[in-house]
Amino acid sequence: MKGVHPGNVPKSARRHGQFLLNDAMRRYPTVLRMAARGGRQVGNQTRQRRREILVGLLVRLCSLGYYPRTVDDLKSKHIRVLVRDAEQRKVSPSTFNGYSTCLKRLYRAIGKPQLVDDVNGYLLDRRFARRSGVAQFDKSLEGAGIAFSEVRARAMEVDPRVACILELCFEFGMRAREAWEFRPALTLQGGVICIFWGCKGGRKRQLPFAPTEKHIALVEWAKSFVRTDAESMIPRGVKLHQWKARWQRAMKKIGLTREQLGRTPHALRHSFLCRYFSAVSEHEPPVRGGRLHRIDPHADRAARELVGDAAGHGRRSVSSAYIGGATEGATGSLSTQMSADDSAEPDS
Repeated sequence: MKGVHPGNVPKSARRHGQFLLNDAMRRYPTVLRMAARGGRQVGNQTRQRRREILVGLLVRLCSLGYYPRTVDDLKSKHIRVLVRDAEQRKVSPSTFNGYSTCLKRLYRAIGKPQLVDDVNGYLLDRRFARRSGVAQFDKSLEGAGIAFSEVRARAMEVDPRVACILELCFEFGMRAREAWEFRPALTLQGGVICIFWGCKGGRKRQLPFAPTEKHIALVEWAKSFVRTDAESMIPRGVKLHQWKARWQRAMKKIGLTREQLGRTPHALRHSFLCRYFSAVSEHEPPVRGGRLHRIDPHADRAARELVGDAAGHGRRSVSSAYIGGATEGATGSLSTQMSADDSAEPDS
């Protein structure tokens, strides 16, 4: 995984780190397959992400001079080394919590759960791992003073297909990958918009509202880019990793990056969910100054559940990452923290 280890690590560290992961996968296949909490299995995307994180951590461990003979030889000192190294490198809390979850899965699989009951206890400063699951400011396009019409016009100059995908994200609250793998010919089922492809964690969903004429027109526009019902918005003959690289180049040309406009395509999802909260509650979301949680907590809770349904989240609390918190603290937002296990599982 990017950022786990530098590119100039010794070949011996790379080889032994890969050997340790293969050893773990051979004898403990549930390391990648099972959820961090509960007995359910996770999707392929989460398994791949875990594999990348684990091999990166094991290579990093070897590059720091620790070469356990087998995966069963992992001890508390190895966790301490990796945790302190991450702390020294000042990785983000989100990244650290991903490391933490994967280490917990690995150590529990090899029968040493007591060593990972409190991964944060290996830190010199526990505050390093704190991660807020609540939006502290408006992360939508509107929050940056950007009109979607401006983004769409720029995208049309670069590639109309890209412009259509961005509009799908803006109008339906899709993640970028969901919009890439969107199958426009199959999306209208039973009078609702279905988002069944590319979903994080494999969680399919239907948008909880009837499509408008504008929505239907957008779907018809998307259909113009495909030839068969089974095709997605990714061009015919282009593989996913190739399209991802092309997409990133297009975002730079449009300016929809954190370095240029200060927003990424994910801001379109924020825009949709903030608009949807306003539509169902008739109040602005907390990140835009709304105070429904103080006026009518029950209505606020109901609106958050609808926002969570539209976003494809199983937990209502995740809505706070887009629309803001339901209670106020020193910063004016919900002060709850996401757990380490949540960070490496699908939405989160």
